[in-house]
Amino acid sequence: MLLSSSKVKDGDSVLSVSIERIDAHDSVSFTIDVDDTLPQSELGNIRVIGAEMRNASVEISSKGKQPAKAIFGSNNKALISLSSC
Repeated sequence: MLLSSSKVKDGDSVLSVSIERIDAHDSVSFTIDVDDTLPQSELGNIRVIGAEMRNASVEISSKGKQPAKAIFGSNNKALISLSSC
């Protein structure tokens, strides 16, 4: 269940989302409008695709545990394996 998320303004580079709980084997996904910042890209300055998301990062913080981080690949996915509860 989504508890809250930060308000994203044009030009922002960080999104913060608070989720009450994620059960074992569950996943979280979201869709965002990302502005292209490359001077030249495959689709112009209209859309961000694959390689343009590569190396963006995601971090999960949980009470009493070290933050877990992952980097987005060219498939626009980042997989974080969390330690057992």
